[in-house]
Amino acid sequence: MQYFNQQACDKGRIDKIVAQMSGLSRNYVQKLLQMGYVWHDDNAINAADYAVQIGDRLLWAVPDATKTELLPEKIPLDIHYEDDDLLVLDKQAFLCVHPAPSHEQGTLVNALLYHCGETLIGVGGELRPGIVHRLDKDTSGLLVVAKNHDTHQHLSAQFARHDVTRRYIAFVKKMKDTPKGRLEGYIGRHMVHRQKMALYNDANANNNKGHHGYKFAALDYAMQILYKNGAAKIECKLHTGRTHQIRVQMSAAGMPLIGDKTYGAHINMKGGNADIVLPRQALHAVHLGFQHPKKDEFMCFDSALPHDLQQLQAQLESF
Repeated sequence: MQYFNQQACDKGRIDKIVAQMSGLSRNYVQKLLQMGYVWHDDNAINAADYAVQIGDRLLWAVPDATKTELLPEKIPLDIHYEDDDLLVLDKQAFLCVHPAPSHEQGTLVNALLYHCGETLIGVGGELRPGIVHRLDKDTSGLLVVAKNHDTHQHLSAQFARHDVTRRYIAFVKKMKDTPKGRLEGYIGRHMVHRQKMALYNDANANNNKGHHGYKFAALDYAMQILYKNGAAKIECKLHTGRTHQIRVQMSAAGMPLIGDKTYGAHINMKGGNADIVLPRQALHAVHLGFQHPKKDEFMCFDSALPHDLQQLQAQLESF
């Protein structure tokens, strides 16, 4: 059992505050609350909505990792950097980051267990060892993975504070008249299609935030190339990291991603359909920057477009 004692720098629900402070997922913190492993003023707290004030001293315990059923698998990894604390890799498209009921094997986690060994087990959670942030299955690009609990906490806190720099290249079916801008709103589960996310305006989000869990989302976009058929290559800079954020916000702005069957099917391109040659959304995490937890260094990494997006770009240029 590991114990952690820290003073709250923010106020709000105890599950949210402990998750921010610890780098653990909110679902896992709620499990710790249910097990009686979270304390305030020496009193065990079970209610996830218990109100925490700035300066409150919180104590929580993380049980020792139990043996996981996850199996190591020899899956090729494109590693850009690695040391004793972390590694940065380029995730290929169609690779799930962690196991889920629909794909229990063949994930990035299985590959990491093969590459890193059993030292990774339990780092950040039993089913998601080492995972600090995620990319959609069909999105390619840069990810950082933690090799120990301290590194996981440090990196997770950076993501929670939005101190990490993340840029993506996307190809959109249609470009708006404004070649660059900022998109803001609240993202939450779709009211009808629960497997989808949706964008809500401020008033709707504020009125329903507590029930639906809408979260503020912001990104900047800038057009790089406008193609003759109306499509465009753009760069997106994330200020928050919400589920499907770029796909949802760009689609809501009338600029859905090429190949996105979930959020982009309602708009067709002129002069040809690039979806024919791209069976996934045209989105690549091209840049990642963060403060190394053990070194006095802000580390930056860049990734070239994968082969399928290079082919897409060539096709768009040929119209």
